[in-house]
Amino acid sequence: MIKLDLLEEISDYHLEARYPDDKLSFYKKATIMFTENKLKQIEGIRKWLLQQLPLSNR
Repeated sequence: MIKLDLLEEISDYHLEARYPDDKLSFYKKATIMFTENKLKQIEGIRKWLLQQLPLSNR
C-alpha cells in the first residue's frame, strides 16, 4: 500500500506543477532535500516494478 500512496503523491505533484495557480506552492515545497528524498523513493518503486516483470521483458 505504501507504493500506491507514493504513486498517488507523485501524480499530485505532476498536477500541481502543471497548473499555474498551484506552481508557486509546489516550488516552495520542492527544496533540494525534499526532491532528493522523493527521487530516492521513486527509484525504489522503479526497481520494484522492474522486479515484477518477467525476466524476458527486462
